[in-house]
Amino acid sequence: MEVVNDHLVSYEDSLKKGKSIKLEEETPTVGNRERKPSSVYNSPYATEFGSGSIGKPKGGRPGSCAFGFGFFNVIDDVQAKSFDQWFKIGFNDKNKVKKFKECHRKLKVPLDFVVCQIDDKMWFYDLLTGGKNLSCSHIDVCFYYLRKKLKYDQSVKISGNTTDCFFASQIFELYNEFVASGENVDSIKKDSKAAAYIAGFYMLCNKPWAELDFVLMPVNVIVLAHWILCILDIKMRCLKVLNSMRFGRYKNNSESFVRAFAVIIPILLSHVNFYEGRKDIDRSSKHWQGKKDTDAFDIVVVDNLPQQEDSDCGVFIIKYAHFFMHGLIDKIPKKLDIAFTRKKLCVDLFVHAKKKELGGYESTSEHPGRMP
Repeated sequence: MEVVNDHLVSYEDSLKKGKSIKLEEETPTVGNRERKPSSVYNSPYATEFGSGSIGKPKGGRPGSCAFGFGFFNVIDDVQAKSFDQWFKIGFNDKNKVKKFKECHRKLKVPLDFVVCQIDDKMWFYDLLTGGKNLSCSHIDVCFYYLRKKLKYDQSVKISGNTTDCFFASQIFELYNEFVASGENVDSIKKDSKAAAYIAGFYMLCNKPWAELDFVLMPVNVIVLAHWILCILDIKMRCLKVLNSMRFGRYKNNSESFVRAFAVIIPILLSHVNFYEGRKDIDRSSKHWQGKKDTDAFDIVVVDNLPQQEDSDCGVFIIKYAHFFMHGLIDKIPKKLDIAFTRKKLCVDLFVHAKKKELGGYESTSEHPGRMP
């Protein structure tokens, strides 16, 4: 399997106890946000999405979310038709090399998903097509909107947050330093970017972990080109691993990669004085007995999850996350309709971006600032 890691980090070696991960970090160039034309808010449900007229942005809408409040609903026929019409312009599936004519592949006005700007239809092709691995930008966009649902959607059943791919890269970098230091807790910097995530800074639409019970973290096991979902259960002091390929090296290497999170996160929590304000945590329970704040978390593998049959692991962790957010992880179907899920992700994201473009507004940045 091949994954296009177009975001920030690539991992070369499997993580094992006492061994570091070889890590290369590349920060992408971030262009200026393009203003979206249109002076009239046009409904995306009955339009071919023409260029519209030029107007001023109408301002931010902090609660606006690509997945709205109906992720489990069927795909709207009119929205699906609008997406299909747009997607099929210049598309030739019989061409194994160039799926789109170049003049139609690149978008003159990038689709704005806040955490990244998408100007290539191939991004949607990879998201739509069964068996195509998802890139970091796919994961970051989807988990950004899941993060917004956690923040604004009243139907969500848990107090939680998500992270992004850069957070994972920071954890692995800190783990390397920890191993190189002979596992010295003091080697973990208190002002690291990962600590800033935990304190509620750095990441868009972030919340302080001191206010949460769960944190949903996408992790790329790069040696396998495989996505897994790690869920930090703060009160039970453990990391839950949701893996759509639980056999052989996909099981063993995935759980080895999780060790970096299990080791580093407790140290970071201690650095930001996390436990001082958490009077709701019963530290006399079995999960805490005999544990120091900086001791590694337990790792718990979640069983009875639907398993992938093709290279669809990225779609599976998005689906796992959404069921978990709504308190339905025990009710997740034994077999997922991946074709439906991929299509719904594409339609929801496309319609949301076009509503912003044609409505002439930009999402508020929701940037929490820098850690003091």
